[in-house]
Amino acid sequence: MLKKISYFLLLLFSIILIVGYIRYNPQLKYEDKIPASAETILHVNLRKIEYGFVKNYLKHPTLFFKDVFGTKKGRKNKKDSLKGSKTPSNETKKGEKTPFYKTISLPPNTFFYTNTKEFKGAFISSFFKVKNKLGLETFFKDKKYTKKKKEDITIYEKGSYAFAIHKNNLIIVYKEKLVNITKLAENVFSNTHFLKKENVLLKKMEKSSSELTLASLRNDFLELDISDKSMRISGSFRNDFDLFLPHKAEVPQKKGIINISGKLNTKLLSEKIQQKQKDKFKKLTTLSVDSVMKKWNGDFQFNVSSFSTKIDTIVTYEYDDDFNKVEKKAIKKRKIPSLILKTSNSSLVNYLKEKEAVKKVEGEEVVAIIPFFKVLLHSTNQNLFFYTEKQKEKMVTQEEKFLFSFCVERYMKEGDEFYLKKNKYLNTIKDVKAAVSTENHLQLTINFKKTIPDFILQLVRE
Repeated sequence: MLKKISYFLLLLFSIILIVGYIRYNPQLKYEDKIPASAETILHVNLRKIEYGFVKNYLKHPTLFFKDVFGTKKGRKNKKDSLKGSKTPSNETKKGEKTPFYKTISLPPNTFFYTNTKEFKGAFISSFFKVKNKLGLETFFKDKKYTKKKKEDITIYEKGSYAFAIHKNNLIIVYKEKLVNITKLAENVFSNTHFLKKENVLLKKMEKSSSELTLASLRNDFLELDISDKSMRISGSFRNDFDLFLPHKAEVPQKKGIINISGKLNTKLLSEKIQQKQKDKFKKLTTLSVDSVMKKWNGDFQFNVSSFSTKIDTIVTYEYDDDFNKVEKKAIKKRKIPSLILKTSNSSLVNYLKEKEAVKKVEGEEVVAIIPFFKVLLHSTNQNLFFYTEKQKEKMVTQEEKFLFSFCVERYMKEGDEFYLKKNKYLNTIKDVKAAVSTENHLQLTINFKKTIPDFILQLVRE
């Protein structure tokens, strides 16, 4: 009897192993998925992401029961909400909210693509099959998407996102504001020429086992890998990607809350900023973005080491019933960042003084365009220093041309929502680090406080 049980368990384990291998090691499927004109492709390995969830549940079984059955309070609320309902719980009532991912069939992998021609300004997904049209329509209605039709194509649009449906096929589009989504959808659904397996971009992606892989004809290649509590993006930009110019980044020996160092291509940056944003900046500061970029060589080292609390007494006056003037005092607490911005000295400082963005106040040069807290300016022959208080941190020169680090956990404890609004998503992140080498290799890591599947589930449920 024991022998039979052993054989049965061995057979069962073998079946699970084979089925698991087949499911979680699928071949890259690209037939009739990506138009032949695509120049940049993003591959999303949905099966690999699903495998991450399964692995996480095996490591932490209690999470599975929490997600499937919910908490005791959640189960009670659900039970109460069903009382008196004549509709069985496994049926979907008309108008009932349905999560988007339940209205479509999820393939093992999907793609997003773009080019500089008919798809310019948009990232478009490969086709998803619609399996619940009523639930899908309810979802878009609930999310307040605008609906429009052009012959046999239905489009739902809201801000930068759009969804287009033709027959039983759906595409997801992330787009710029001026993109004509109707014309774009017509181009996608009428396309009959697709990339073949010999394509150079698909060959690159075939070798990657990452959750997300991006490749372009301009030699950009990036991979996103997900581990238990971190996301890592690695890869390289094309040789002519020159947002970050040659430079040796500097960082404080003692890491603060925010540290950024590099040298930006100010000409390119000025071209990328929209005119509307430039006009808004000038209205707020009297400074021209183009003039600042021309007079600044782009190198900088920015550090926020900590926050301190400043207490202000605000005095106001009111009148009582006898019209006597009564003094009222209120205490207001403010969080002031201990920050310093260092850059090379240039004609920028003269421009700032000319526009009265920097003024002399009681023997100190004060940055007048920042009203929230006092920022001082100190200049030497080589450098300009903008700071709230003097810092004596020892700087260490690195080989990378750009470095970024943000200790989110510390900011959430010490910082103020005035500078960066706190939210439940930000609260799940521990820290963010990024580096770009002189050869344009990128390494970006986001560390989370809890597991990645938990974070993704939190996003999906919104």
